[in-house]
Amino acid sequence: MQNNLKSRENLIQYSDKLLEERFKSQSFTCQVRALSDVLGEQNIERILLKIDAYKSEPDVIKGIKNEDWQKIKQIVIGVGDKQGG
Repeated sequence: MQNNLKSRENLIQYSDKLLEERFKSQSFTCQVRALSDVLGEQNIERILLKIDAYKSEPDVIKGIKNEDWQKIKQIVIGVGDKQGG
């Protein structure tokens, strides 16, 4: 029984340390560009679009010019509830 308890404690300590490393937050600075700008620069004429931008999906949609909507053949948008779930 004592060995079982010690093994469990070791596992919990190891798990805590492993998870601590995995869930460290990081910040990155990056350039934000409108989707239509990328479509034009890359000469993309047809696209299957998936958007999952963590509460910024409306901003992505706003970055699509009217003339580029005809290039989008299918669209999937990831959404969550108002609390962010």
